[in-house]
Amino acid sequence: MSKRGICRQFQATGRCNFGTKCKFLHSDNDNRPPEPLNPLRDWRLNLPRPGAQPRSIDLAKFFQIGLELVQSDYATMQDVVLGLASHGGLVRVTEVLEKHPKVNMLSRGKYLQEELAPFFSIITHPNVKNSPLLEKPLVDIYNVIYGPHGVRAADVFLFTTNALRSDTHSTATFRTCFETLFDALTQVVLRNGSANINTQLVAAAEYFVDKAIELSLDLQDASMDSVRKLADKPNRVLNMGKQIASTDQQTDNVKTSKAEFVQNQELPGGRHDNDHSNIENIKVLPTFGEISSKQPEYLPLHSQDRDDLTSFEALVDRHFRLIREDTVGQLRDAIRASLQPQHGVQGNLGKGGPRVDTYDGVSLVDVVFLRGSGIELFVRINQPFHMKEAAKRKDRWERSKRLQKEALVCLTNVGEAHIFCIVSAQGRPTQAQAGNHLSPENPAQIARLQNYSSWNLHTRFDGAYLSLKPVSTSADDLLVLLTSSNWSADTKLVEFPGVLLPSFEPTLLGLQSMLKTHDTPSMDIITAQREDQVRLSVPAYARAAGFSFDLGCITRSGKQLTISPRKDFDPTQLTDQSTLDETQAEAFSIVFEAL
Repeated sequence: MSKRGICRQFQATGRCNFGTKCKFLHSDNDNRPPEPLNPLRDWRLNLPRPGAQPRSIDLAKFFQIGLELVQSDYATMQDVVLGLASHGGLVRVTEVLEKHPKVNMLSRGKYLQEELAPFFSIITHPNVKNSPLLEKPLVDIYNVIYGPHGVRAADVFLFTTNALRSDTHSTATFRTCFETLFDALTQVVLRNGSANINTQLVAAAEYFVDKAIELSLDLQDASMDSVRKLADKPNRVLNMGKQIASTDQQTDNVKTSKAEFVQNQELPGGRHDNDHSNIENIKVLPTFGEISSKQPEYLPLHSQDRDDLTSFEALVDRHFRLIREDTVGQLRDAIRASLQPQHGVQGNLGKGGPRVDTYDGVSLVDVVFLRGSGIELFVRINQPFHMKEAAKRKDRWERSKRLQKEALVCLTNVGEAHIFCIVSAQGRPTQAQAGNHLSPENPAQIARLQNYSSWNLHTRFDGAYLSLKPVSTSADDLLVLLTSSNWSADTKLVEFPGVLLPSFEPTLLGLQSMLKTHDTPSMDIITAQREDQVRLSVPAYARAAGFSFDLGCITRSGKQLTISPRKDFDPTQLTDQSTLDETQAEAFSIVFEAL
C-alpha cells in the first residue's frame, strides 16, 4: 500500500517516533532538517512502557547495540543501564533469560554468544561495576536474574554449562564467552546471600570453577589471570575448597606465627547503632549511638575465630576494626569526654589520645548552598581571645593554628546527634570569591552573604565565625542538622588539631571495598596459614611471547645480558659477566627461580 498524506509529527517537529516505518510521508517541502541519528533513542524505543503489551523484537540486536552504547562513553553507559533497570528494560532482561527452553540444540551456541553474552557483558563491564551511581540499578537487574528463590539464575546458568560443554567454536571465542558468563555468575553469587544453599546454582558454579582450574593450567597464558581471579571468589563464598593453581614454577611453605590470647568476647553486632557483623555496614566516623555506648568495642583476637568468615574476609575484617580503633576510636573517646561539663576552650591531651579543643557558644548563623561544594554552615563560637584590637586577635589565632582550613571538627549535642564537619573557611568567603559558586537564581543568599562577608575568626569581639562543610551528606544527617532546635548553650564544637580525615578515611573505605569486590592481588599468599602451601606465579608481563629480563645495567662495561623466565637460569652467567659476587648471584638465582 502506498504512503498517504504528510506526517503531522514530522511536519511539526522534524522528527517521527516511527521513523521509516511511518505510513505517512515525511515531506522535505517543509524546509525542516532531516531527523538526526540517535542510536540511544532508537534503542530506548524497544523498551515497553508499563501497562503496554511488549512487542516482539530481535533480542540479539537489542543487547548487542546496548553493549556498543555502553562501550561508547560514560554518560551513554549510565543511560543504557538505567534503561535496563526500568520496567521495560527488566521485561527485556526477563525475556532473554527465559528464552533458553525454546532454543534447540543447534541454536543454543548462537543464543549463548549473541544474546546472553552481550547482556552479561553490559552489566559486568568494568565501568558499570565501578560506578557508584549504578549500584541501585544493578541491584534491581541482579534481583531479576536471581529470580524467586534463585530458580531463574539456576536454570539459565545450568543451561550455559551444558552449552559450553558442547562448544565447537574456537578456543579464543570460548574463553571470551566463558569469562563473561563466569563473571556474571560470580556477581550473582556475591550479591545473594542465599546462593550457597541453592544446590542447582552451586552445581553450575562448580562447573565454572572446575573449568577455570583446567584453563589455569596453561600458566604461561597471561590472559587467564582474570579467570583465575574469578574462580577464587565463588570458590571461597560457596566453600567449595577447590585447589586453584597459580603456577607450576615454585612451591613455598608459608610460615606464620599466631599470638595466643585468653580473652573472650561477644561477636560483633548489637552493641550500638554502628556495631555490625559485616564491616561494609560500619560508618567510618563514629555515630551518636557509638559515642554514647558504654560497652567496649569488639576487637578481633587471634584466639577467637569467626566461623562465618572466610580467611580473606577475616583478614580484612581484622585490619579494618583494628585500624579504625587506632584512629577513629580516639576521636570517639575524645568526643565522649567533651560532653562532660566544661566551659570555654579546653585543650586536652588525654591519656594517649589526640589533643582536643572544645568551643562553647556555638550557634548557626546561616546555611549557604554552593554550586561546586554543596551545603555549608556558617557558625559562630565564643571568642576565646578577648583582646580589644582585631590585629592582636588575628595574631593569636594565627599563632594558635586553630580551626585552620581542612581541620576535622565535630558539632555535638545538636538534636542529640554528632555531626562531623571539615573547616572550609575561617569566616565566610566574600561575594567576589564565591560568586562563581553561588547560584545566580538565589539573590537572597547573595544579599545575606554581603552582610557578613568580612566576618571571620578575629574581626569581631563578640564571637569568632567560620564555615563548616558536613562530612556526611546523607539525608538523615542533614535533616537533623538543619531542623534541630537544640542549637543552645549545650552545643559544642570539638576540634582535633592535626587530625586530617584523608589520613585514615581512604584506607578504611578501601578495606570495605576489598571485602565488597573480593578482588585483591595475591590473596592466596596473604591469607595462607602455617601449614599451607602456596604457588608463586610468573608476572603477567613476563609471560608475553619473546619477553626476557635485561640485566645490562649490572654487567661489566654495559655488556648485553638477558635472561628468559621460560629457560633455565645459570648463576655463573652473573658472576662471569656482572659485578655481582657468588653470594649475590646465588640470591638473585633464588628469587628468579621462584617466579
